[in-house]
Amino acid sequence: MDEVEVTVIGAGVVGLAIAAELSKDFESVVVLERHEKFGQETSSRNSEVIHAGIYYPEGSLKARLCVEGADLLYRYCEARAIPCKRIGKLIVAVDESEIPDIEELYENGIANGAKGIRIIDGSRDLRARTGGKRPTRHSLSPHRDHRLALAHVRALP
Repeated sequence: MDEVEVTVIGAGVVGLAIAAELSKDFESVVVLERHEKFGQETSSRNSEVIHAGIYYPEGSLKARLCVEGADLLYRYCEARAIPCKRIGKLIVAVDESEIPDIEELYENGIANGAKGIRIIDGSRDLRARTGGKRPTRHSLSPHRDHRLALAHVRALP
């Protein structure tokens, strides 16, 4: 290949995603990475969390992107049989003074369209619920998912 139409700098999760999208419109897309392996910079320091949208101000861009992005990512993973653990998140008030903060997060999440959030009464059912799935925080492995993204890019026509 003597010439390429598009060059993407960086083989992190963003670079690989961009390359995948660009490859739909361009015949030759090349990804350049300075490290021996992909995903060694910012992507490798990812918290592995798919955010639900409960922490950002109602209607803010960040809140909308969290809610919409989570839905898009779950559909993307499902369509490609990419494992995605919906492990949940439990936010605990350690004393009575923190309960209004929990209620505020809940109301904010509802206002932002976050899915699957609820308040539980710890004195009544915390022990019974902690083993179950909680659909407000989910995890992907950046190293495993970089390999899947790279395989997806390589498989594109």
